[in-house]
Amino acid sequence: MHKNSKEFLTVQDLADRYSLNKGTIYSLLRTGKLPAGVKIGRSRRWKLCVIEAFEAGLQEGRHDTE
Repeated sequence: MHKNSKEFLTVQDLADRYSLNKGTIYSLLRTGKLPAGVKIGRSRRWKLCVIEAFEAGLQEGRHDTE
């Protein structure tokens, strides 16, 4: 992993990554169209490797969110 890369992504990071607003990210989470991530206190974070695997699955036609 590149030393400037983040291991965990925030909702804002996902919004920036997909050029969406945070509300749309939350909507995609509620409908199961994005991986759930992990709760850390009151925050939710996503491991970068999970998001990358999710994206690879989308490119291959899979829609796994777990």
